[in-house]
Formats: sequence, C-alpha cells, structure tokens
Amino acid sequence: MWISRYIDFIRAVIQNLLLEGFENNQLDETTENVLRKSYDETLAQYRDWTAQKTFKALIVKSPRKKSLIKKFMNSKPTRKELLIIAMEGCVEVMSEIVAGLKATFEEANLEKDIEQLKLQHLFTFQRIEEAN
Repeated sequence: MWISRYIDFIRAVIQNLLLEGFENNQLDETTENVLRKSYDETLAQYRDWTAQKTFKALIVKSPRKKSLIKKFMNSKPTRKELLIIAMEGCVEVMSEIVAGLKATFEEANLEKDIEQLKLQHLFTFQRIEEAN
C-alpha cells in the first residue's frame, strides 16, 4: 500500500518537474514548489500534521531544477527533447504500476483491513490508558 503511494509521489514529482521546469522554462528555481505540490497531491492525505510539517520544513533545502534534471541525464549531454520523452515515458509506466497496485489492494481488501487494524490498535491503546 505505501509502496504504491511513494511510487505515485515520485511519478508526481517527475510529472510536475516536466510541467514547471520545461514548459515554463524555469530551471533555475528550486524544486520546492514541485515537491510541495507532488506531496499535497499524493501523500499529504495519509500523513498526520507532524509528518506534513516535517516534510514541508525539509524541502526548503531542495535542489534546483537544473541540477535534478542533470541527475536524470547521468551528467551526459542529452538533448532536452529526448529527456522529456524519457521522463514522460517514466510517468506513464509509473502511473500504470500505481493503478495496478491500487487495484490489487482493493481487490484483496487490504486497504480496509489495514484501516480496521489501525482502529483496533487505537481502541486498544485507549482502553489501556483508561485502565491506568
């Protein structure tokens, strides 16, 4: 379940980097907005307030879009068009993986089972606290 969420987050980062980096030609800016937007779209709803604030505090030190794109290129000179095609292909494949994982989890009722386990643990801890 979490693996699909993190893959979806990485997919969103690449997709948002494509949109905000290449289309707007703003490669000198940091990736902070890309990371924040991707996090809000994919992971924020599953994290508590503390985890959300921690993530948003950490992304202040995020690299510039230009250096992140160089990492994708393995520091080899690559035409921008080829890189965009590769990144778009990556987004497409990752979207299919996430959709497949979500379908598998839903089919096996794993999402519900995990939520029920969380509730059971919560009630157990509440009973322990009440007993003390």
